[in-house]
Amino acid sequence: MSFISDQRPTFTASRSRTGLALVAAISATAATAQEAGRTGSEFYLDLVTGAVGNDNYYSIEEPTGNSFYWNNDFELGYSSQTKGSSFAFATGGVLNIGSFANSPDNENYDFKDPFVELAYGKESKDAKLGLTARYDQTDNSFRVNSDEDLTSSDLIIDSGTRDQLSLGADLELGRNGPINFIGGLGYIQNRYHDTTNSNLSNNDRTDIGVQFSFELSQTLALLVLANYYDQDNISDTKPDWTTTSAGIGLEGYVNPTLSFRTTLSYGRNETTETVSGERKTTTIERPVFEFQLQEARPNGAITASFNSRLETTGLINTLLFGRRFETRAGVLAFALGATSTENGDIFPGGNVDWLREFKRSQVNMTFKQSIRVNDEDEEVLNSSLRFGYRQEVTNASGFNVALNLAASEGLSGDTNDYQQAGLTVDYFHDLTEDWQLITGYRHNYSNDNDKLTTENVVFATFGRRFSFRP
Repeated sequence: MSFISDQRPTFTASRSRTGLALVAAISATAATAQEAGRTGSEFYLDLVTGAVGNDNYYSIEEPTGNSFYWNNDFELGYSSQTKGSSFAFATGGVLNIGSFANSPDNENYDFKDPFVELAYGKESKDAKLGLTARYDQTDNSFRVNSDEDLTSSDLIIDSGTRDQLSLGADLELGRNGPINFIGGLGYIQNRYHDTTNSNLSNNDRTDIGVQFSFELSQTLALLVLANYYDQDNISDTKPDWTTTSAGIGLEGYVNPTLSFRTTLSYGRNETTETVSGERKTTTIERPVFEFQLQEARPNGAITASFNSRLETTGLINTLLFGRRFETRAGVLAFALGATSTENGDIFPGGNVDWLREFKRSQVNMTFKQSIRVNDEDEEVLNSSLRFGYRQEVTNASGFNVALNLAASEGLSGDTNDYQQAGLTVDYFHDLTEDWQLITGYRHNYSNDNDKLTTENVVFATFGRRFSFRP
């Protein structure tokens, strides 16, 4: 039993990206498809191919010469949907063929960004299961234009690649019964190759969370919850830590439109690091408190929340007030407030999401700011801004503008700062019902602890999806 349907435990730790987000996406897609009555399977090939010019293909500080190549970006996949389950498989990569300035091997081709992923979801009236697995390899280059929530390590420009393996599982039982269980498991393995930056270190991360909900009445439930997070940095020069917590709480309705959730847990963090050549462990124990209040309105909810999070540096407390406005033309949702650290420093934080649709255009904007602890066991202020504008010129053509900014600012004087920015302007035209032309320009910028790197890209590509439904 859950009274606040969109308030689920966050099993993914603040410094990790597990497959749980994909599990949720697959489950949501499955639920939407079931509601619409869509079932069946599909094989598909997504292909984008065309000419590209790049003045800094390898993302180095002082590039010499330009690279010109034929880009082939593909994804091959299969998906199936039944009344109660869904399955998805995808694999792909990018094959570039041409002339590459500053190539260390003087090769005329480059295969990059390979990935493979699996997702399975099963849902019934009383239970839901989601499983995911993904492997990908990416360059340690510009990541600001991705859809991910970027960490400090993601903003580092360096040579080499990162291999990432992620596994996720999400289970819910007793969805409509008096006793409800929610459990999540995430695992990430990061391996860096041919890098020069010591802040890019191999690590393994494990994240587990469970919650039991016991119905006390039609409007009140008792919660019992526990969480476990472990980060093992393979190098002995880096800190390792384990954070555990267990507690109880309540959630329910004050009246038909006002719902709440509150929990009190006891948290423990153990950090092991090298001091004077020896590995030593320090322990922090704190009570961890959470409170959420939500009032439903016809055009969107009003929210208030307080959350304390135990990190290696102590407690991080966040107070947010939010509002969601829904209209026929768009949505504006925000939750704004402040975050305080263990030493008493206070910083503004929160998030804003805005979408506005016009007759022939669309504008969207997302802003996020929060305090996190990076892989070096340092507090940082992470900020991101994404802005997009799409304008249809005719029924078959138009243009897009996308601006993405991301920054990680150290809260202490000896912590590295990182910033990345990306601006893309492109024109699209539907050549046929299947083929689309996309041509444009992209500029990327990076300030990696005062190491400046820029990239300018022009492209003219053709794309389409080939699909087959047996």
